[in-house]
Amino acid sequence: MEPAVDVEIMDTEVELQVFDEVSLAVEAAKKKCADIVLKYDTPKDIKDAKSFIYDIRLLKAPITQAHKMAKAQLIVDGRAMDAKKNMLIGALESMIEEKYAPIQLIEDAEAKKKAEEERMEAERQAEFDAEQAKFEAGKAELAAKQAEFEQKERDARIAEEAEKKAAEDVRQAIVDAEFAKIAAETKARQDATNAENARKQAIVDAENAKAVAVQKAKDEAAAEATEREQELAQERRAEEARIAEEQAAEELRTADVEHRRTVHREILAIFTGMGMGEDFAKTLITAISKNHIPHTKIEY
Repeated sequence: MEPAVDVEIMDTEVELQVFDEVSLAVEAAKKKCADIVLKYDTPKDIKDAKSFIYDIRLLKAPITQAHKMAKAQLIVDGRAMDAKKNMLIGALESMIEEKYAPIQLIEDAEAKKKAEEERMEAERQAEFDAEQAKFEAGKAELAAKQAEFEQKERDARIAEEAEKKAAEDVRQAIVDAEFAKIAAETKARQDATNAENARKQAIVDAENAKAVAVQKAKDEAAAEATEREQELAQERRAEEARIAEEQAAEELRTADVEHRRTVHREILAIFTGMGMGEDFAKTLITAISKNHIPHTKIEY
């Protein structure tokens, strides 16, 4: 089947005869569609059926193109042309629906079969999970009994050890009290010595801190002056860089706008050539360029 139909732009008044050639193509498709008996038994049969249907779909483009050209030259006959276009495309859609119906039935049957297989697999998995849960419950019960037995043994050992430790603690407390008395006396003497040494050290530390504070003030003043000079120099460099960057960005924006317009015009020509309305094509290009359509972008 040759789906492509050339449509010429008429310089004189355009009548509905502009659809004559595509009408012949549609009639030929109707005849072939009525005569052909498609099979859907094997993957190859289905592939051939889809190919046949695809050839019918290809007739939509010349119909739309003929309609567009005729309507562009003569708006007066627009309603009649719309009706003719809709009638022709409706005929194609009827043929497509008729021939695709067996494929749809096969696909629906396959989907139903797959759903049934998944349901049966889910039931088998549920049965397995139930058995597994029962097994795990038995293991948990056995582990609980074992843990209870071991806990009783531990409690008995702990009680015996606690009794021994209590007696040892009494003996150790007597020894610790004697050592604590000796340690307290020693600490009192050491604290008195430490207090005197701390007083002397505090005097020395105060003098040192005063000297350090004076020097720190001098250093901070010098550092602050140096830092201010550096900040002023950095601000001047940043302002110069900002001005240069703005100028470069302005030049880049000017060049980029013209390039984007060129790319958009090329895409518009492709879309309209495929039968898409010019206004809709422009709206679609704008939406894509503004990232309003996910997973789609224009390569500039």
